[in-house]
Amino acid sequence: MEAGHLGATFSHASDAAFEQGLAALATVPNLPVLSNVVAANGDPAPGKECAFNKARLWLNAALEVKDSAPSQRGESLAIPTWFYGSEPSTPFASAYAKYFQNSIREEALITQSRAGIVYAQGAGGTLREIFEDGEQNFYAVTAADFTPMIFFDPDGFWEHDAEFDKHGVTRPGVNVRDLIQKVFRYGQTDSVAVLNKVRFTVDFDEIDTVLRAHAPIAQQSLAFSLASV
Repeated sequence: MEAGHLGATFSHASDAAFEQGLAALATVPNLPVLSNVVAANGDPAPGKECAFNKARLWLNAALEVKDSAPSQRGESLAIPTWFYGSEPSTPFASAYAKYFQNSIREEALITQSRAGIVYAQGAGGTLREIFEDGEQNFYAVTAADFTPMIFFDPDGFWEHDAEFDKHGVTRPGVNVRDLIQKVFRYGQTDSVAVLNKVRFTVDFDEIDTVLRAHAPIAQQSLAFSLASV
């Protein structure tokens, strides 16, 4: 979930500076498996020195890119799990928070994301969030209240089922497109307007258009929430 925070960090930077930051991050794109890499005294666990060093390189690259961003930056709130070792917190957020139960965390994230959600490829947690979002949108009073669901899907991950051979998965995927469209056709009287807010695309202009069209409603929801605090 780092992309949004990275974009906020560089929101006042030039395209060239942003591209330079992306290129620097690409030099250390992946984390090793982080299970049990740290001993009780804080040192690398025996036999885990290589993974520990790769994690250090990954983090240092991110911190260097963050330091290269202009002093004027957009704000972003990270609410990581603080639980799964394979999901460390992004270094790019400007503020951090914690829920003590991941199920409550996910519910709150979905509920408060009234401007819309962009879904990248994911696993069980992302799938649950899709259906939590779908549940709330199913009961939207009007099509205007329906929040955009954007599936940023360069490999068609959310549009086809996984494929297997005797060795395991040959093509990952979880086909939610047909189900989501059928659910909203069933649950919404103005299904045409609703489904216009559900997109499977990698077209940035298309995504921008959908989110901007919903922005006035999102601003009203934000103002109402802040007024009640």
